[in-house]
Amino acid sequence: MKIKYFHLCGFLLVFLFTSCTVYRELPIEVLKPGKLMLPTDSRISLIYRNFKYSNDTTANYFRKDFVPVFDSENAKLDIDSIIAAKSLETLYEIFEDHQVASSIDVHKYNYLPSMKGEHLAPLNPDIIRNLARSNQADYIVSLETLSYLYSTYSRETVSQACDVVLAGIWAIYNGKTGSIITHLPQVDTLYWDHFDDMGKRIQVPPRLEALKMAVEEYVHTFGNEFITDWITTQRVIIIPPVEEFRQAAVHAYSHEWDEAEKYWQRYADERFGRLAFSARFNSAVKYEMSDDLNAALDWLDQAEETAKRYKNRNDLELLKWYSIILQERLTDMEKLIKLEESQK
Repeated sequence: MKIKYFHLCGFLLVFLFTSCTVYRELPIEVLKPGKLMLPTDSRISLIYRNFKYSNDTTANYFRKDFVPVFDSENAKLDIDSIIAAKSLETLYEIFEDHQVASSIDVHKYNYLPSMKGEHLAPLNPDIIRNLARSNQADYIVSLETLSYLYSTYSRETVSQACDVVLAGIWAIYNGKTGSIITHLPQVDTLYWDHFDDMGKRIQVPPRLEALKMAVEEYVHTFGNEFITDWITTQRVIIIPPVEEFRQAAVHAYSHEWDEAEKYWQRYADERFGRLAFSARFNSAVKYEMSDDLNAALDWLDQAEETAKRYKNRNDLELLKWYSIILQERLTDMEKLIKLEESQK
């Protein structure tokens, strides 16, 4: 959404320099459901699949100035186990803190035997059902595989001093049927620069410490996909050089939307030309603020009729931007309603 917003700012500047109409940003808080939202009354088990691809040899090596180096300092440590345990521990904490489920259990990182192969297929449904049966889990969230590579760079011609690349696959299984619901590949990179904001050289973390820090960020990225939370974003209201629109804007910024709409309705008729577009567009924002998204889309459709008649490219682009946002919000609201109904 940020990309669309900054793109919007670009053509708003064009508006400001080519007309007396003002386009004002308005903050709005919206409830954003997690992309992987599960019923909050469900029971979840977390597990590490313990799978490695046959060509994955990064456990005992790192790179120094692009050259592979054997990690003799940590040769006696089972880095895979440390990283797997840290991943499950971090995900458990995220789920607990945000009450993602009513019950969350964690299987030991080595609960499943280590496996290697060329291809990663879903776990056998019998295995999933047995895992779920042990603690009556509705869902199994599995870290199927995770590879990592720590690199350091002594030359300042390279922008970062060191980085950690993490590449893995997550999966969510239905505990009752044993079938896979979805799988999610994830690749993240955590960087450390040569210098901080004050120009002071940064102390590069050693390999194991850097891996632990990186895996926390990695798991947080995945865990956030389950979290429903309020986010602050921006909307736009249009203020043509007409006194009633200025007064309506004052009411809108005071969240007096019904009062603001009274002014906009005076100009919503098609006979007012482009003023009708502004009035209809602003009315769409008003109804979104009231969580009546269907009414908001109706007003946006009416605004589009006016914009097409006058063939104003900027108006049409603004409509396209806002239409995408409203459709996303409608989808989000339907997800929240569906989840609420499933928990009754």
